[in-house]
Parts: sequence; structure tokens; C-alpha cells
Amino acid sequence: MFGELIGKVRVHEDELAIQTAQSREITDTIVGSMKEFNDLWAGASQDKSILKFFSEIDEGLRAYNENINLLSNGANFYKQMHQYLTSLNVFVNDFVQSRNIEKTELMNHLGGGGGGAP
Repeated sequence: MFGELIGKVRVHEDELAIQTAQSREITDTIVGSMKEFNDLWAGASQDKSILKFFSEIDEGLRAYNENINLLSNGANFYKQMHQYLTSLNVFVNDFVQSRNIEKTELMNHLGGGGGGAP
């Protein structure tokens, strides 16, 4: 039984070794890419046109994100306004309907001779 369990553990050890090797490859790629990025960044500080380009992109992204935020706030405002106006419309229609019914009853009462006190 012990041998069977050891066999299962060894299978996982092999998988772990493969994952470790793949992790090491990915880490090496990241380190190499980071070195290239740092070299580009160091060179960019000397080349003002590249810095200006990236700062313009950054400024554009900030403006885009601000506009998206404003549009989202505007959409929420109009959604709430629509809900409010819809409920107000229902209330006004009910009020008008009630007044029309009341008017009709009064007109019928007045038109029918009233039958009230002299």
C-alpha cells in the first residue's frame, strides 16, 4: 500500500517539476523583457520626443477615462429622471381621471335637477 501511495506522489512530483521548469522559463522571459523595457525607458529619458509621445498618450487616456466617467454619470442621471417622470406621469393621469369622474358625477347631479334643498 505504501508503494502505491509513493507512486501517486511521484506522479505529482513529476508534474511539479514540469510546472517549475515552465515557471522558470516564464520568469526568465519576464526578466529579459523588463531589462529591455528599462533600457528603452532609460533611452527614452534622453529622447524628449518619445517622452512627449507617451505623455500625450497618457493625457489622452486620462481625458478618455474622465469622459467615460461623465457619460456614466449622465446615463445614471437620465435613467433616474426617466423613472421619476414615469411615476409622475402615472400620478398625473390618475389625478386627471379622478377629476373627470368627479366632474361627470357633478354634471349628472346638476343636470338631473339636483333634488337638493331649495
